[in-house]
Amino acid sequence: MAYQQLQFIGYSIDTAPRRNPDGSYTYLGLPIPQQDIEARCELMLRAIQTAQANLPQASPPEAPGTTLKVFMAPEFMFRGATGAYQMDDV
Repeated sequence: MAYQQLQFIGYSIDTAPRRNPDGSYTYLGLPIPQQDIEARCELMLRAIQTAQANLPQASPPEAPGTTLKVFMAPEFMFRGATGAYQMDDV
């Protein structure tokens, strides 16, 4: 069955690095990559669950499968304290 509608759900969270006094930048995150990845996955799961729970309800309710819901998050959501994760950590 083809979708009849498309709905985008955006997750806005600041993923920019913090500027240090010496002019360098540090990404926010836990120092141990595996813990940071797990924490970010948990945060993403909560964001998706919150978005799903707060979607506006159509009146009358739409038939299941008629609207494709696309959840969008920042491209750098999964970037650790030192930047991109090493493939071995992922």
